[in-house]
Amino acid sequence: MTGPRLQDRAAPIQRDVAAARTLPRAARARWLVVGVAALAASCAVGPDFETPPAPAVSGYTPEPLPAETASAAVAGGEAQRFALGEDISAQWWTLFHSPALNPCAS
Repeated sequence: MTGPRLQDRAAPIQRDVAAARTLPRAARARWLVVGVAALAASCAVGPDFETPPAPAVSGYTPEPLPAETASAAVAGGEAQRFALGEDISAQWWTLFHSPALNPCAS
């Protein structure tokens, strides 16, 4: 005999395939148990849950925003102004006047 027969070489592979088939079944059973436990725990919230009231604030910061930001002595370092209460264009990317950005966002 010059080498192992094909059947002898295939036996370890067949055992590995059989082991791989049983793993998903065990994993499915584990996830089923976790899912049932999660559903049972979700009942603990109960019907008496009330949504908390929204915070009484008028903006995103605790103090009012300044009229302008600081400026820097570099290209594009001009001070920015906050336009509170104004709508932003539906095509907001056009505000940057960037020919490279327009095809990406439209």
